[in-house]
Amino acid sequence: MAVLINIATSAPAMWWPWIGVVLLTALVGVASWWGEHRQEAHAKRSAEDAAEPEYLKQVRQAGQLQVDGDFAEAEATLRAALGQARAAAGEEDLETLIVRSNLASVLQDRGELEEAETTYRAVLKVAQRLFGEEDPMTLAVRSNLASVLQDRGELEEAETTYRAVLKVAQRLFGEEDPETLAVRSNLASVLQDRGELEEAETTYRAVLKIWQRVLSEEHPDTLAVRNNLASVLKARGESEEAEGHLRVVLKIRQRVLGEEHPDTLTTRHNLAAVLKGNGEWEEAETMYRAVLKARQRALGEEHPNTLTTRSNLATALKERGELEEAEGHLRAVLKIRQRVSGEEHPDTLAARNNLAAVLQDRGELEEAEAHLRAGLKICQRVLGEEHPNTLTTRYNLASALRDRGELEEAETTYRAVLKARQRVLGEEHPDTLDAREMFENVRSFKTAQLEHPELDRSPAESG
Repeated sequence: MAVLINIATSAPAMWWPWIGVVLLTALVGVASWWGEHRQEAHAKRSAEDAAEPEYLKQVRQAGQLQVDGDFAEAEATLRAALGQARAAAGEEDLETLIVRSNLASVLQDRGELEEAETTYRAVLKVAQRLFGEEDPMTLAVRSNLASVLQDRGELEEAETTYRAVLKVAQRLFGEEDPETLAVRSNLASVLQDRGELEEAETTYRAVLKIWQRVLSEEHPDTLAVRNNLASVLKARGESEEAEGHLRVVLKIRQRVLGEEHPDTLTTRHNLAAVLKGNGEWEEAETMYRAVLKARQRALGEEHPNTLTTRSNLATALKERGELEEAEGHLRAVLKIRQRVSGEEHPDTLAARNNLAAVLQDRGELEEAEAHLRAGLKICQRVLGEEHPNTLTTRYNLASALRDRGELEEAETTYRAVLKARQRVLGEEHPDTLDAREMFENVRSFKTAQLEHPELDRSPAESG
């Protein structure tokens, strides 16, 4: 599951989903450990129990459901498997821990981040006690916990956790081991979220260089890191190089995997995001429409990736001024997200935020404000006051209040966002600088309005 939040200086900020390639997940990280230790677990069973238990088959079934985007069914399957594993093997059996860890992964995909974190912490505590701090199982779970912390906006703890895992992995497995490189790549992702773009870029380039030498230019892991490097370059404003990387990755995936392979579509989606950022709206729109059509056909209307592409198509349409069609797409996406994922899922909140941005552009300020207030209330409760998405929603609420002429509350809200970003991201982060600019803009306009009451109430309208 990655989301990029671009901040505009004169318009509401959109939540731009970037569909990246995950290099280390609970299913991968734990499965590698499981393969090494499974024989030991089976040796504990009597001969008549040697056949694979039903709950392990359910774990594999749930894994496929997770890949297919059917997270609700995957969760139900894993909860059933967990009950069986506990009854058959006990709470602290390694296979019970595997089931719990995979359940946490699905909960993370469903946006149930608090329960996902609690589950990972519980599994980690047992793994540390039974296997030790440096066992591969412990390291895999700890790394996956860091991923949930990242999703919850607990970026400092996520970074600290990844650095600790990386240090052990480098010592135990070496600099060029796949697990070491996966953790290093995930650390780069957190650094990107924290605004440490230079270190994130340096880390991705180092990992990419190793993969190119050890594997090949066309190996899936090499292409995955190249994709992720492009996301950092995009964030740093190096759009030309980002586009170049993505076009190379796309060409290889089209030839090796085919036009409609999920990884090929992911690359096309991400290339469209870069083109959109470069102002190449027409090509971006064309590419989004092609990806959307392929995903609707292959995955269905309600698959998370289909909805993400539909949402991003709407953002491209918004920039082209096609507000009516953009609104139609976003209302449809929001309706499906609310029904399938629930009101509190991060993707539902993102859809609400983006719909509000289009409504604001259409002058439907009252409805835009209502969506933003409702979304902010949920973000504050579920994600916390200082989560990046909470701050983006609060920023957008300030923008809507500004456009409605509610300058006092707009100024107060911008000030709160600015203070939080200074504390969380630092003074020089682009989002902090943007919040400062908008805060000072509203404050200056208020002062001017006191001196010249004939001015319009909205700084946006006064131009």
